[in-house]
Amino acid sequence: MWSTEQLEQLGVTKNVSCMPDLVYAPMEKRELTLPFKDYVVISPSLLIDKYAKNRQEYIDLCNNIIKFLNDYTKLPVVIMPHSTDLFARYLAMKLEGGTCVFPYDATDARQILTNSKFNVCFRMHSALQGLQGGVPCAAIAYSQKYFSQIPHSMIAKPTLDSIAYVVKKYYNCSLPNIYKYSTQLCQQQITKEIKKLIKMIP
Repeated sequence: MWSTEQLEQLGVTKNVSCMPDLVYAPMEKRELTLPFKDYVVISPSLLIDKYAKNRQEYIDLCNNIIKFLNDYTKLPVVIMPHSTDLFARYLAMKLEGGTCVFPYDATDARQILTNSKFNVCFRMHSALQGLQGGVPCAAIAYSQKYFSQIPHSMIAKPTLDSIAYVVKKYYNCSLPNIYKYSTQLCQQQITKEIKKLIKMIP
């Protein structure tokens, strides 16, 4: 609901109730104090059916990711739900081995992601927020929309092996220029679509 309030302040009036994502509001600079200096983030999503057969399988996957992050990085794991939705918060609290942090708004969410050492993101927007702040991630893709925005080597399947591979590859590594990469891919995609449309013209 906090994102809804921000959208209304911006003058957005249509479909507001359907937009709980933390990413839609403007990002301002504000200090947010967490109990850790260094940490990693897992950002679970409510779109459970995109990643698992049922809720318990999804919770098990997340718990295994948290355990792996704890063991591999030796850092605390922050569990930050992708949206302000109450069910998203409830799901986050069901996970074990990490500390739940609930951002007040999009500004807090961005700060949590960009101050971390690595992000495991079940949604594209949270992945992009971290990448734009220079933090590598494992983006668990469920749609082709990821492939024009995020480096393919950072895209993981919803399995522990795939996610662990990306974490091991990018944890403590320098990040490629995400803006340059995204721009090049978008240009390629636009060119491809234009050529396809031209072919359709009699």
